Amino acid sequence: TNFDIIFLYIIKLFNFKNMRIALLINAHKNPEQASKLIRCFNHPNYEVFLIFDKSKELSNLDQSNLHIVDFPKKIARGHISQIKAAIYMLQEAHKNNFDRYLLLSGQDLPIKTPDQIIDFLRQTKRPNL
Repeated sequence: TNFDIIFLYIIKLFNFKNMRIALLINAHKNPEQASKLIRCFNHPNYEVFLIFDKSKELSNLDQSNLHIVDFPKKIARGHISQIKAAIYMLQEAHKNNFDRYLLLSGQDLPIKTPDQIIDFLRQTKRPNL
């Protein structure tokens, strides 16, 4: 019934400690910065899916929540290949049925902690931001 669906949705909103978040990162330069971003999300509620230019090296990343996604084509800046790579990562992550999916560039760095992000996502009424 509709009541059951609404009830389950409310329970899911308040059960933020177990919220599973897929962090999708498309990085193409500055491996040290991308590594720093990934380390920021070394947290049990997050799984990191990463597409990175194969010619670059990421430094000191030994995280159990990191999944390197092998996109079969070259990704060009400002090209449709960037969108296709993001969709490909989303498809890979979706196999694990996460609660939320966040798309980031390798040039991003968070201004909030992973727990603060989870709390924000729990409080928001919109499933998509």
